[in-house]
Amino acid sequence: MFKSLFLTRISGSLAHKLVHTGNGTISMAQVLAEKPLRPVAPSEMSSTGFSEPLDSVEGKLAITCGPHLLLALGQETRLLPGGVVKDEVKARIRKIEHERGAKVSGKEKRLVKETVIQELLPRAFVKRSRIRAWLDGEQGWLVVDGSSDKRAEAVGSALRKALGSLPVLRLKTGGDVRGILTGWMRGQTPLPDGLVLGQDCEMLLGSDKGAPRARLSNHDLEGAAAREHLKAGEQVIRIGLTWRDRICFTLHENLALTGIRYTDLVTGEAGEAEDPESAAMADLAMMAGEMRSVFAAMTDWFGLEWETYEDGEPSKDEQADGKQASGKQASGKQARSKQLKDAGHG
Repeated sequence: MFKSLFLTRISGSLAHKLVHTGNGTISMAQVLAEKPLRPVAPSEMSSTGFSEPLDSVEGKLAITCGPHLLLALGQETRLLPGGVVKDEVKARIRKIEHERGAKVSGKEKRLVKETVIQELLPRAFVKRSRIRAWLDGEQGWLVVDGSSDKRAEAVGSALRKALGSLPVLRLKTGGDVRGILTGWMRGQTPLPDGLVLGQDCEMLLGSDKGAPRARLSNHDLEGAAAREHLKAGEQVIRIGLTWRDRICFTLHENLALTGIRYTDLVTGEAGEAEDPESAAMADLAMMAGEMRSVFAAMTDWFGLEWETYEDGEPSKDEQADGKQASGKQASGKQARSKQLKDAGHG
């Protein structure tokens, strides 16, 4: 279902409540329906709101399967190339300066640019996109379809606005991920049981953003070519792996997973679905079952902990759920916010 994913988490008790009873007053489907994606207005650059997570299941903003819930944050964006705006602004400024016989001030240039944008926006093409998210109502995983924290932050922010409050736990590693990945590839650190190296990796020489990179694709990661790069002092920042012969993926140093592919051992266990919604629920259940195993393994591999408790202070139960979660107390001023915080502290 998800080809890539980024991990965040909320407390298990709050996740259970959201999946099964919404905000305590209305279901999650109704909560999302109060903040739907609306068509972007002619004068707007973009519009954001919740949309259908699957094209094959129309009219549903939330798809549930047991303790799991699938949702999507949609966005409509007007495509207005910066070059087009720049050229039009230059042309208008030249015309004004020719007519006046004097230079245009910086303030007036900004006004000209704003006018150009407002005039061109209604004619710009509209691009529609969405970010899907899976909420595990038992273990609290809030998993975003993507590999960047920006996508996760966008979903978390939208849910927080819809619910009034959403304490999110952020990932913290207990070890050096880059060092661990490099150790696996060097053979200095034994691979965990059930884990096998794939054929792709990316290495970085140095710690600077502009440092040279080397990418290996369809290579034996224990072969001579890979070893030569490692001898030069390069460090692994992403690597292809196979877990228990069931799922293949590329693991990044920020612990995002990309290129997720299930092996025949998994797909062969799936039965025939009667309709699109049943197929979607089966896919969600399959993904949840397999990825829970991966997440549990990653917790052991990297000593995962959870910190930066947003929008509230965790209770003792929530600290146990999040493994050493911490943060600052935030006040809840709205009734819905209070309901959610009570649920999260129950």
